[in-house]
Amino acid sequence: MKRLLPVLTAATLFLAPLVRAADAPAATTAPAPTSQPDDSTTAPTDRRAEHRAELIKRFDTNGDGVLDANERAAMRAALHQKRADRIARMEEHMLKKYDKNGDGVLDANEQTAALADLETRPRFIARFDKDGDGKLNDVEKANAENTMRAIWNRPATPTAAAPTTPAAPATQ
Repeated sequence: MKRLLPVLTAATLFLAPLVRAADAPAATTAPAPTSQPDDSTTAPTDRRAEHRAELIKRFDTNGDGVLDANERAAMRAALHQKRADRIARMEEHMLKKYDKNGDGVLDANEQTAALADLETRPRFIARFDKDGDGKLNDVEKANAENTMRAIWNRPATPTAAAPTTPAAPATQ
């Protein structure tokens, strides 16, 4: 279970730009649209602006339209907790679904099964589809597999380095 945490952490890094965007003050005027928007989709910048406005509305406790240091800290803590909860749920789900031997770790065969399933998911495909054709070619599949196996196989927590400062000389 501990080995899957870094995978899920990496999968949720998309929240970092949203947190940074929420730190910026809200724009006072919106730029005029250059073309008629398509009702079926919303541009990513529009979604980010909407999300930033929602975060400011939610965490701007003094109502000045800008998040001060305390409000940003509260927002980061709330978003961090939400991400940690989602990672824990995803980790539990992945282990329940793919850890067939019940040892709490995805071995090579279990990782292969997980990769086969992930390669059918649109968000996973979008992450590794470099040529934009909506599917993973052999090179993109190899890149996805190498990336995911590296994440799954690295230690959950880095080992602490031994202190490098010399001991103080003994006094006599």
